[in-house]
Amino acid sequence: MKFSWLNISVPFMNNGPPTITPVSVNWFPNRRCNYECHFCFHTSTNDFRLDLDKAKRALRMLADAGMKKLNISGGEPFLQPQYIGEVFKFCKEELHIESCSVVCNGSKVTEKWLDTYSQYLDIIAISCDSFDVETNMKQGRAEHGTSRTHIDTVFKVAQWAKERDIRVKINTVVTMCVCLLQLFGSPLTLTVIIGKKI
Repeated sequence: MKFSWLNISVPFMNNGPPTITPVSVNWFPNRRCNYECHFCFHTSTNDFRLDLDKAKRALRMLADAGMKKLNISGGEPFLQPQYIGEVFKFCKEELHIESCSVVCNGSKVTEKWLDTYSQYLDIIAISCDSFDVETNMKQGRAEHGTSRTHIDTVFKVAQWAKERDIRVKINTVVTMCVCLLQLFGSPLTLTVIIGKKI
């Protein structure tokens, strides 16, 4: 179709909508979380979760359309451990998805879950904004905003994942509480990274 007032062609208006291939899908099955991070955009306490059979049907449609990677995030996905485990199992065994990953805070990951479902998980990303307990507490990065065990949990879950050949990522949200020195170490390192001393 050509517009008389503008000399451009819009191909999808002639041939229908453009073809979009959902190669990498980021899915939030539930928005609930056991942490109270002050910066989080998931402020809903909605408990809705798509029925597993309906979720599988939707995932099959996405795979048929070209999905190769699935990432589950939230809220905290491990508040529903069996559900996400069965989703990953379905994606790997039935849909032959190349990569399945999860972003979590680590607090609800168990060795039992990993023993059952690790063969269906390629990457686990654990949120950790600081290795300073007080900084995590200020940001709400703690079980119900009060637990002081987050850092130990991150290391524990990372070790469990490593033992099961699951790649580990650390996700960090940089806020005013998380200063550059906490993230990168010494001022000399900062000089190399940002090009000037702080």
